[in-house]
Amino acid sequence: MEHFEAAYEFVNSLSDRVPINNEQKLNLYSLYKQGTIGDCNVKKPSLFEFRDRAKWDAWNNRRGLSLEEGKEQYVELVESMNIGWTRQGQYDVELEDEGTQERQGMGASVSAMAYDGDSEEEEVEDGFFFAREGDLSKLSQYIEKAATSVDDRDEQGLTMLHYACDRGNIEAVKLLVSSGADVNALTEENETPLHFACLSEREEIAQYLIDQKCDLTVQDTEGNTAKDNTSSAFWKQLRV
Repeated sequence: MEHFEAAYEFVNSLSDRVPINNEQKLNLYSLYKQGTIGDCNVKKPSLFEFRDRAKWDAWNNRRGLSLEEGKEQYVELVESMNIGWTRQGQYDVELEDEGTQERQGMGASVSAMAYDGDSEEEEVEDGFFFAREGDLSKLSQYIEKAATSVDDRDEQGLTMLHYACDRGNIEAVKLLVSSGADVNALTEENETPLHFACLSEREEIAQYLIDQKCDLTVQDTEGNTAKDNTSSAFWKQLRV
């Protein structure tokens, strides 16, 4: 499609002075992928891989859109953004002052966009932090002294066990489970700790959770069990 290629080349030739926000870049990225490859065909990244997860979600949300529809919607999006290109040709754009532009730090190349969704806020050293870092001494002290449940969730709806599983901290996982952590605790997306272990392919942790009789049938909000979220080769290594 001639217009699609022209629009793509134009967008990737833009300088950083042309304001394109993160949402627009995610939309451009997802439509480019859908228009050139089709349905998302890569493994879902971990929740904590913020850039890759945002890109994956954006692309996967286009599922079912044909290649031609993806290309057409990409062209329509570029035209609607008023950044200097239409099917009839390029035109001059009145740019804002550099000091007042919203800069997202993502660059102009949206076909291989790096989504800057990370937070620069300072980490709070609590049980969730210790579980992520695998600091057993401080995690144990936190569990003993905290006036909260070992299954409490943070602002993202995750338990300490979810974090430990995702980061591959097996000893932290064992400490949390022995302290009463629910091996079937659910996130807002209905993901269990086993979902996280399988998604990150943490074999020892996945096996430990299975040995603890976790529920293998739980489906997340997309209808996937933990088994569905990992490779067949990884699952075959587990004793189920």
